Amino acid sequence: MSAEPDSMSKTKCPDMSLMAFHYDDDDDNEIPLAIRSNAVKKCQSNGTWIQHTDYRDCSILAKDVRQSVVKTRIILQSISIILSIGAVIIFIYLRLYVKFYIQLLLNFFTSIILSTMMALLYDIYVTKGHLQFSDNVILQKQVKFQKYCRTFTFLYKETRMMNYSWMLIEGIFLHNSAVFAFHCKKMSEWRRTIYIFGWFVPNIIMAIYGVIRLKHSDSMDRCWTDTIGTLEWTFMFFPYFCFFFNLLLYCNLIRFILIKTVFINNGHTKEFTWIKLATILMPIFGIQYTIYMVTIDPTATTSLFLLAIFRIQNIVESLQGTIVTIILCFLNKDITMTDSSKQYHRSESTIKR
Repeated sequence: MSAEPDSMSKTKCPDMSLMAFHYDDDDDNEIPLAIRSNAVKKCQSNGTWIQHTDYRDCSILAKDVRQSVVKTRIILQSISIILSIGAVIIFIYLRLYVKFYIQLLLNFFTSIILSTMMALLYDIYVTKGHLQFSDNVILQKQVKFQKYCRTFTFLYKETRMMNYSWMLIEGIFLHNSAVFAFHCKKMSEWRRTIYIFGWFVPNIIMAIYGVIRLKHSDSMDRCWTDTIGTLEWTFMFFPYFCFFFNLLLYCNLIRFILIKTVFINNGHTKEFTWIKLATILMPIFGIQYTIYMVTIDPTATTSLFLLAIFRIQNIVESLQGTIVTIILCFLNKDITMTDSSKQYHRSESTIKR
């Protein structure tokens, strides 16, 4: 081992150090190098090594993976926020908000902005401060702004619930517009009910959840990142309901469009067209969150496959705003047509002058 004077040298934790921290070192369960942390040794200014090697980080599995995931999340979330805000500005600038569908989109984008902003703040002020510890449950004393860590967790969950709510509303609108285009009652007549469901219902549920949490004083020092048994379903029920309802709508919409397309094309349809359509609709309905059916604790698994799934889960979640903005704004025909029309009128007025 060689190093520059007055520097730190790192090497993957050896088996001996892992055994000291009670990790199973059987041949069948050997911990891959990719998820081992680093042992650190200091080279002094005179060019000699300090005798002691620091093995403290060896107690933390997948530390590098978790750090990489958090950095990736922060970058992707920032991009999603910028693009989502840009989409809102475009809709307002082009005055498309007079259309009811655009009003729904504006609320949907607002929910994405709020949930992504809270996820970003949560990662910066809560998750990053916890990376030095081996437990996946976050303790209050381990993070910045200790007094507010429960508030961060609460708002993070609340905005996520609002996002699921508006995702369901968007899914219902797209489904009904296609399947019941000519004989369904217009959703605009249900405007007040839609806003209550989108904004107030999640807040009411979270208020109840917050009261239940306050009664469990044993979880106060864990930033509310642990579960409270079956009572946790007070929070979990609504997102699961929105997801599975949207999944049913998505499957029925795909079935409906497939039947129509096959009928129009006399029994023939192109597979590529269907793959493209299904892929485009997937993030709008939130179908990509199916991957979250697999719950992964990065501090408790030695499987490289599960850690790869863990990375994908976080990337998918962080990219929601980016993908939805591209599909519903930048590829939106209303946007391109209105923008082209404005440019045409400007050129006409310039010529007349």
